[in-house]
Amino acid sequence: MNFLRKLVGRPEDANKPPTDANDQPQSTFITPDPFASPAQFQAVKEHIQALARRDPARFAALRRMAAFQGSLAWLEANFPDESKHEIIVPGPFPDAFPGPLNGPGLEHIQPGDTRIFFMRRKDVSGPAGIVLMQLTVFPGTEVTGEDGESVMWLGTPAMETAVAAFLGLLRRMVDSGNLEKCTAIIAMGVDMTIYHFTPERGFFDPPEGFGFRQEKLDWDQEGILPKV
Repeated sequence: MNFLRKLVGRPEDANKPPTDANDQPQSTFITPDPFASPAQFQAVKEHIQALARRDPARFAALRRMAAFQGSLAWLEANFPDESKHEIIVPGPFPDAFPGPLNGPGLEHIQPGDTRIFFMRRKDVSGPAGIVLMQLTVFPGTEVTGEDGESVMWLGTPAMETAVAAFLGLLRRMVDSGNLEKCTAIIAMGVDMTIYHFTPERGFFDPPEGFGFRQEKLDWDQEGILPKV
């Protein structure tokens, strides 16, 4: 669901909740592609793999920063009109350590390994104005093997722990009068799961699923990516 998955060619998540024909309409999102050409994509992939083998500690630090910046950039790409939407980053997941995120697969998680993102409509006040919430989790080392292949988090105990913890947080927000319903995103590593959320149904897919379209976006204004 995001361009980073292209680095390892993993499939999308196929294990989603059943759909309901009487629910919200299909949501469409942009899948940003920052690469100018296939050659540049290959150069970036080889650079990342080499860095992971040469300096694992530096690679992990860069991955943590990239996880949070990538989430923000994804939201900005999908909600570019600042006159209509506002992105809010309140900070880490509440009580991340110890707390509900310290379940199977994420026993080691620390507050600094997480970020919560809100998307608020400026023309709607109160809890109804929050239309999207995202939890981004940096799960630690994301490279295994000599080829630097990224770990796939979809369907793992770690992702299931994050999904359950985020669902609990959204329900608590509803109970406290701070949320009505929203689109919910859980991002981990280079994987992303998207649901609709209502307090009555929890997480679910819209009847027609989610639509995605790829767009070329310049995320490299500082010239960081290799030029090919």
